[in-house]
Amino acid sequence: MNIQDQTRFNSLYQRYLNELTLQGKSPKTINMYSSCLRQVGDYFDCCPDQLTAEQGLLVCLAKHNASGGAKIRSIAIPSLCTGVGGMNETESAKQMKTAFENVVMDKWLSIKHPAMAPYATR
Repeated sequence: MNIQDQTRFNSLYQRYLNELTLQGKSPKTINMYSSCLRQVGDYFDCCPDQLTAEQGLLVCLAKHNASGGAKIRSIAIPSLCTGVGGMNETESAKQMKTAFENVVMDKWLSIKHPAMAPYATR
């Protein structure tokens, strides 16, 4: 992660920890949630706020399945962002497909610059 992304990540990460604490989450829950956030940033080598929700979900799923515990074999992903976010269903489906290709099929490895990433300019 470049220095600018790392600085933004550190700031957002601290705000996230503060919010979880204010919500009364237990230390173990905070550790689990924050660990997943760090793993997503490490996996893509960027600040997670640049990723779609689907990408983050798929990375967490892959990490869980690689941990040696009981594997998650199927998931139901609602059409994210179509309710409150106001995104149309077609756009949501395109982003979900792209997230699957990038995470599960490792297509993200061919991205040479963040500006080339799908949805980077949206």
